[in-house]
This record gives sequence, structure tokens and C-alpha cells, in this order.
Amino acid sequence: MQEWSDGSSRKIWVSQPYRSIIFYEKGMVSVYEYVRNADFRLKALEISEQYAPRDETSFTPGTLQSAFEFARAAHQNQYRKCSGAPYVTHPMDVASILLKNGAPDSLVIAGFLHDVLEDTKTDSLALRYSFGERVFSLVKAVSEMDSKGNLVVHDQSNWKERKEQSLVKLKNAERDVKLLVCADKLANIKEMFDDLGYLGDRMWDYFNAGKDDQEWYYRSLVQALQSGSHSVEDTKMFQQLQKYIDLVFR
Repeated sequence: MQEWSDGSSRKIWVSQPYRSIIFYEKGMVSVYEYVRNADFRLKALEISEQYAPRDETSFTPGTLQSAFEFARAAHQNQYRKCSGAPYVTHPMDVASILLKNGAPDSLVIAGFLHDVLEDTKTDSLALRYSFGERVFSLVKAVSEMDSKGNLVVHDQSNWKERKEQSLVKLKNAERDVKLLVCADKLANIKEMFDDLGYLGDRMWDYFNAGKDDQEWYYRSLVQALQSGSHSVEDTKMFQQLQKYIDLVFR
């Protein structure tokens, strides 16, 4: 489907073969299927003139570039806990790790977007329409959700319970999900190692759980990533994850 847009809050997809038009505006999706041929041509021409990209900075949906732009917009005004760096630096790190480990584009795109459902106000339909079912399913798989499929509220009181549930789910996850989690946690632990270098033990004050609980989680994470038929212990990033865990929690 061809896309027109005049901003992140409004997008239009047009399919010529089926004469279908999809409007996404402010979280609401409207679908018009099998529009009469004459009406469809007029409407498509009108949309094209109003919303067609006019410069080289407009990206095709579903690409690495558009995933970065989507992540940057979603995480706008968010910052990393210790360093205070723009939050988008984290999904950039995750995508970079996946690229260095030979991941396919769909997985790298999921790396850019892995936190948008859990940590931003991104509408799930917008994510699915922009990047497809595969990317959406990967992002959803690494987002903390309850048994009804609703996002879990993050707070200090339920930290360990949430982590225990995510570890159980991870043990039986498919390989791409484990690779995505591994890249995410490697990016986190490398940043923790850097922060520890200039903050010392004060770094742990920035987290919802202290050093002992964090060590339990990361070492349990290694076991979950090794479990089952979809183990990722053969990858370079898994070995790096183990190395940095030992450095941070020595």
C-alpha cells in the first residue's frame, strides 16, 4: 500500500488493486474497502496532492530509517536514568548490536521500536500498520503484559513479580525474541558499566531495584536465554552479555 502523511498523528494508506483507503488520525483508524473506481481515483488524487512527501527526508514505512524516526518521535522528551542522555540512544544501541550480529531487517526494526509500546503513548494499531505484523509481534513479545494482553503498570512494588513472569515467558520464546531481549539487555548492562565508572554505587539509586536484585535478574536472564531449543548462547552478543554481567556484579 502507498502511504501519505503530514505528520506522525495522521497517515493515509491507499491500495490500488483493491481500491481501499485507510486513514489513521490521532489513534483512530478508519478503513474504506472496495471504493467505486471513479470515486477512488478522485479521492486518491486529492490525497496525493495534499499529503505526498515533498522532500528527501520522508522515509518509506517499514524501513530502518522510518523505524529510527518513529522511535525518536515516540521517545521525545524521555531520557536515560543515569546519564540523562536522550532515550532514543538506547534503541539505537539495541539496533546496532543486532546489526553487528547479522540480524534481518525485521529484527533490527524491532530493536529500534522495542520500547515504544511499553514506555510511550504509541498506539498499537499505528505500530502494526506502519511496520507490519512480524515487527509488531516481536515488540509485543518483549513488552510486559498481563494475562489479558494489557500492558503492566511499572512501579517499584511489583518489580520482582514482573521480572519473574518475563523470565518464565522468555525461556520458551522463539529465537528472534531471545535475540531481541539479549541485545536489549546487553545495551543496558554496557550502559550500567559505564555509569558505574563515574557514579560508583550511587548508580543503584536510580533503579527500581537494588544491586542484589539486579544481579539476580541478570544472571537468571542468562539462564533463560540459554534454555530450550532456541538458545542464543552461540552468539557473540550473548557472550558479551555474560562478560559485562561479571564486570558489573563482581
